[in-house]
Amino acid sequence: MPNFELVGLVRSVPADFQLNLHPFTKEHDIDFNPQIPYKGEVYVEKEQVIRSGIVKAIGIEAVKDFIGKHLSYLRSKGYYLSGFATN
Repeated sequence: MPNFELVGLVRSVPADFQLNLHPFTKEHDIDFNPQIPYKGEVYVEKEQVIRSGIVKAIGIEAVKDFIGKHLSYLRSKGYYLSGFATN
């Protein structure tokens, strides 16, 4: 089993939107043969596409400092963050 470690949080990421044409059906397992043209109803859906590359990130030290400074408030709201702060 892999061991994951939090190294920071992504503040923003570049993304684009694209319009995609989909068959108008509620079935997810539609039988589709790419050799035969689809003749059913269609709809257009606007989808967000994440562009990998440069992101604005917040380092884990800044996250730990924030949690440490606001630990009592976070605990009063029901958050238990034992892995970040010890007081």
